[in-house]
Amino acid sequence: MDPRQRFGIEEEYFIIDLRSRRLLAEPSTRVLAACREAIGEGFSYEMFQGQVEVASPVFDDAVHAATYLGRVRRELNQALAEHGLGFICSGAHPMADWQAQRATPQAHFQRLFDEFRIVAQRSVLSGLHVHAEIPAGVDRIAVMNEVLPWLPMLLALSVSSPLWQGQPSGYCSYRQVVCDEWPRMGIPEYLLDEPGFEHYLGLLRRTGAVASDANIWWGCRPSLSYPTLELRMTDACPRLSDALALAG
Repeated sequence: MDPRQRFGIEEEYFIIDLRSRRLLAEPSTRVLAACREAIGEGFSYEMFQGQVEVASPVFDDAVHAATYLGRVRRELNQALAEHGLGFICSGAHPMADWQAQRATPQAHFQRLFDEFRIVAQRSVLSGLHVHAEIPAGVDRIAVMNEVLPWLPMLLALSVSSPLWQGQPSGYCSYRQVVCDEWPRMGIPEYLLDEPGFEHYLGLLRRTGAVASDANIWWGCRPSLSYPTLELRMTDACPRLSDALALAG
């Protein structure tokens, strides 16, 4: 990894019962408070109550990332163990019944469930998201176009969701199969440059195709919040070393 390249990582975790290994549909407020305390400032909720996310600080190098995420995984595991629980980091929970899961009662997530209904309800999934800083003056769409041919390989290196509802799915990443049910996910539209991307967003807004610019979930996209290009195609990785290798 280029030592001058700053980046960030988002990981998503499923909360499980250590005895049954089942995904918790409705963790208690005490359990969620323990998750928040263990993860710290980077904690955030996810679409389902039995799922939490860590959004890292800006990393300067791979050692910084390994130290931070290693600490998060270790302390989250310890905090959950006090409740007879644990977590797994994978593209899909191998046994979870998506129909039994409960949405997180926050306005942002509720809008997704209201708009996308069964597609949102089936998306009991976890991804690895990597934000790579793009220097000022460099067109992020031009960089994205160079990255696009590598997305299938990056997905292949991450695959961790071969099972769905306790059955072999026939895919190494069934997460990606479910993701493909969403609009504006997967491989991006081909765009020439950032002005072209802004024009595309404007067209979607004018035609009522999107309620928010944030509803662009491509496997690689320019972030709307940071000066980064964000990799979203990859499954969440059970092993931290694999997540770090993909980020690198």
